[in-house]
Amino acid sequence: MTDNQKRPILDENKIKQCHEIIDDLVKLYQDTDPAHGNKSEIDKKDKAHQALNKVGLLSGILTEWAENQIFGSCYRLAKSGKTTISANESNLHDNELMWYGNDIPEDAFSNESHLVCERVAIANILHNTFNKYGRMGWRLSLEQSLYALNEGQVDWLLEPIKTNKKGNAFDLDELKWAAVKHVYKLMGEGWKKTAARQKIAEECNVKFEAVKKWEQDCIKNRDSDKSTLNSLITGSQFIFHSKEFKCNKEAYQFALELRQSCDPSNPEDKNGLWLSYCMISCLKLEEEYPLKDMKSSLTEAGIRSK
Repeated sequence: MTDNQKRPILDENKIKQCHEIIDDLVKLYQDTDPAHGNKSEIDKKDKAHQALNKVGLLSGILTEWAENQIFGSCYRLAKSGKTTISANESNLHDNELMWYGNDIPEDAFSNESHLVCERVAIANILHNTFNKYGRMGWRLSLEQSLYALNEGQVDWLLEPIKTNKKGNAFDLDELKWAAVKHVYKLMGEGWKKTAARQKIAEECNVKFEAVKKWEQDCIKNRDSDKSTLNSLITGSQFIFHSKEFKCNKEAYQFALELRQSCDPSNPEDKNGLWLSYCMISCLKLEEEYPLKDMKSSLTEAGIRSK
């Protein structure tokens, strides 16, 4: 663990934000009550999304540490090679703090024993998060399915459906989406769209028309308002033209600090939050789907060569 790894500060602004989120959740609960008749049906699905997003934000502020502690404890168990570790080892602050910095272990959850512990951690978190609320049993079903996987059993919830597709269908879809996002990242760096598409086609070892088709499909199915793709242009422009970042790590740290300094309830901080989101989107794309690895990743997933 490096010296700069520490839990985000819960200052007065964050506490105030938590109270405001709770007030918003109470209002959404009241505004959508079926007892109010048809008028409470207006935008109800959108308000349902709002409520869950706000709960996620509240959880991110107040319980991220808890999830990190559980994942860290399970990672420590996987590293030990044992079936159990002591309570003292499970309770170490390091289990939480290891996830906040930029030096997360490269081998985290990379082999079979880590995978087993990853599933246990997720199941444990699901079991303790709103366990008895919402549609009956879905969290319990997922929890039990994850435990079953560790015994080699695939429950109905995790059984694949589109078994007639060629290759690793999910991985291919994710890689095609990443390729399209790389097009827009290059556009943020000043590339013309046609040139960017051609560059990505070459890096992916596919035809130009394939990338164009991927883009059409992804916009239709994933990003109809192009908000995600436009965010990549904005983030890439800022990072590419900024002279203060010597490396991606510095840019990522700047984006995190910018996000932490902004108050989501303050309209004046809206642009700062958007910029931090755009920058992080760009940096995560390069981290998770490096352009230099796209060809081999697509081949491994079962893409047909041009």
